[in-house]
Amino acid sequence: MAFVIRDTQGTIVGVYNQPVEGAEEVAADDAGLLAFVQATAPITAPTTNPENSGNDREAQENWQVSDLTLVRVMEDLIDILINKNVVNFTDFPPGAQKKLLGRRGLRSEMAYLSTLFEGADEDFDESGGGGYL
Repeated sequence: MAFVIRDTQGTIVGVYNQPVEGAEEVAADDAGLLAFVQATAPITAPTTNPENSGNDREAQENWQVSDLTLVRVMEDLIDILINKNVVNFTDFPPGAQKKLLGRRGLRSEMAYLSTLFEGADEDFDESGGGGYL
């Protein structure tokens, strides 16, 4: 959990990892918290060449994409270790278990949705006749 302080408009202006006076507790996936973190995330180290300074934002986005793909790799690695009985699911702290179960549920839903639409393009006759609807 995170603890946030908001301004008079309700915008998050500070985030803490422990309770502080005037802060409210929010979930880690709170939309306002995510927006605050994204808006205040430090840009990668500045370039030494001023001509390349515009690439800092692009470099940060590349790191974020890389991090997201690495998350998927880590999830797969955890699943492999659990399936081979190298580690037990219950060895993880409760917070990590909850996140892993949540991600596993999302993956299952996405896999199910993708099976619903497999071959959907093939069901429509582009000539205008004989298709659905």
